[in-house]
Amino acid sequence: SMQQQAQKWRIDWRRVTADSRHDTDEGAAVRLRTALRGTAGQWLSAHKCGAVWLQHEADWWEQWVPYRYRVDGDLRIALRSAAHGTWLSVTDIGHVDQ
Repeated sequence: SMQQQAQKWRIDWRRVTADSRHDTDEGAAVRLRTALRGTAGQWLSAHKCGAVWLQHEADWWEQWVPYRYRVDGDLRIALRSAAHGTWLSVTDIGHVDQ
């Protein structure tokens, strides 16, 4: 959840998603396809339990909405699940969840 992400990784989601931010830009939904050997061609998929899995077919659950924003002048991109409204995150050890 966004609360867990904020607590665990100190992500300030209010700042990222604030309507008053003039430098935040929402993009069109995208699907993310893997290129790693053994999983090539699978789609990054959001699940309601908070897990992120790979699926062989792309559907609604595999759509992510990109948000471009700036922090101290540096461009950042955040991805929100189109299906669940949760945010994709990666820990400093590479664990992916939403």
